[in-house]
Amino acid sequence: MRVYLDSSAMVKRALTETESVDLRSVVDRHLRDNDLVMSSALGTVEVSRVLRSRLDTEPPQYVNDLVELALGGVAECALSSQVIGIARRLGPGTLRSVDAIHLATASIVAADVVIAYDERLLRAASELGFRTASPGAAA
Repeated sequence: MRVYLDSSAMVKRALTETESVDLRSVVDRHLRDNDLVMSSALGTVEVSRVLRSRLDTEPPQYVNDLVELALGGVAECALSSQVIGIARRLGPGTLRSVDAIHLATASIVAADVVIAYDERLLRAASELGFRTASPGAAA
């Protein structure tokens, strides 16, 4: 199985948020089953920046450890010209650039499921035919 994580999901792997326990359980199960868990190179930068921003007063090594925890086991997909070309054409018009890049990457790698917590991204992913999941989120 090919599992795509957006930035919101990877951040929840490192920080304790409402959905974190369920998300970690699901991602850990996919990794144990040798499923391919992946995200865009953009996502890896986003996660690092979010964690550094939220934890600015923490020791740098602690923040680095959390970044590694968030990204651990996640294959990084290149931000290629093919990804950019698809992202430029994806609808709807309200789709943010970063979400379009995530969904273009998920398309190129033929993800079986997109795990995310951003409602706009999830809605667009569903419209594009992806199965989506938000482990631990209220229905």
